[in-house]
Amino acid sequence: MDKQLVPGLRLLVLQMLAIDALIHLSVVAPRLAASSVSGEFPRVVTVFMALSIAAIVVGALAVWAGAVSYRTAYLLVVLLTAGEIVGWLLFHNTGLGHTHDAGIVESTIEHVVGDPLETAAKTAEVVALALAAYLLRVDAAARTRRPSPVGRLLARDD
Repeated sequence: MDKQLVPGLRLLVLQMLAIDALIHLSVVAPRLAASSVSGEFPRVVTVFMALSIAAIVVGALAVWAGAVSYRTAYLLVVLLTAGEIVGWLLFHNTGLGHTHDAGIVESTIEHVVGDPLETAAKTAEVVALALAAYLLRVDAAARTRRPSPVGRLLARDD
């Protein structure tokens, strides 16, 4: 396998997660601001989106610091993105959120085609999920513990 492929795919996963987090932030920030002004607790979906943003940021920093292995990070990306996709499907197709009196396929297509932000977010989540699952299988570094960049910096004798 090309030595640049795995690092490139890792970067692509990170970029997909960043896109997803930024889209969620653009949706969540006004809702949280409105909740703080009204004094009401935000909707559950808003809280979950805020938690997914925090998970992405904390997870990326934990991998960078060497506190989380690539294998664990890939597993967490798979779980997070699968959870976001399933949660989105449940929200838009059940009484938990709202329905359009259409089947799950029609409703999903209506949302994905009808809103460019949802299209971008769901595409980023699916790509991140697929790449993380692929990297879980092919990345040799996912099976070994690596020293953190912070630990390497602190260990320098010069």
